[in-house]
Amino acid sequence: MVARCCVLERRKWWSVCAVNKRVSAFVFLHRLKHGADRTTAESDLKKIWQPDGVWREFVNQRLGEMKQPSL
Repeated sequence: MVARCCVLERRKWWSVCAVNKRVSAFVFLHRLKHGADRTTAESDLKKIWQPDGVWREFVNQRLGEMKQPSL
């Protein structure tokens, strides 16, 4: 999905279910990739969900690729 976001970056898009916890992780990563403030983006993510297990690992891998600290 992250790669798909890159393809869609010039168009507005939204996920089918914005409240879906997993979607919040992708939106968080997408926001950071496009220059959003980390503190604000992370705060918004944690209001919905605090990724754990496989999802925390996934988010942290993507953050590492962006030279960002882990959650």
